[in-house]
Amino acid sequence: MIIVGVIVFLVSFFGCCGAVKENHCMIITYTCTNMSTLNSMIILMFYLQCCGMNGPADWPMVGFPSNTVPDSCCKELPTQSKCDLNSIHIYGEGCMTKLQSAIENNAMILGGVGIGIALIQLIGVIFACCLARSIRREYETV
Repeated sequence: MIIVGVIVFLVSFFGCCGAVKENHCMIITYTCTNMSTLNSMIILMFYLQCCGMNGPADWPMVGFPSNTVPDSCCKELPTQSKCDLNSIHIYGEGCMTKLQSAIENNAMILGGVGIGIALIQLIGVIFACCLARSIRREYETV
C-alpha cells in the first residue's frame, strides 16, 4: 500500500506541477506514467481473472474501439485473435469486487505487514532521537 501511495503521489506531482508551471516535459511524464497505470490494470485483470472495474462493458467507455476489450479479459483468445464483448471466453466479473474480496481474504496478512512497517519506522524514530541527544551532549561538552 505504501509503494502504491508513493507511485500515486509521484504521478500526481508531475501532473499538478506540469499544469501549474506549464512544463511540457512534466506533462509528458505524467501522460506516460498514466499509460503505465493501464498496464497495471491489465496485469491485475490477468491475475484476478476479471475484466474492467465493474465488468467488461467498462472498456468501450474508456476508448477501446466498438466491442473490443484487452486480451487479458479473455480466458483464451478466440480464433479471430481479438477479444470482444461477445466472446464466450470473456471474464464476466468486474475487478473491483474481485480485488475487494482478495483484500478481505488477506486482511490479516496486510494488517501484519502494516504493523510491522509501523514498528520499523517507530524504531527508526527512536534511534534518530537517541542520535540527536548524543550529538547535543557531545556539542555541549566541547
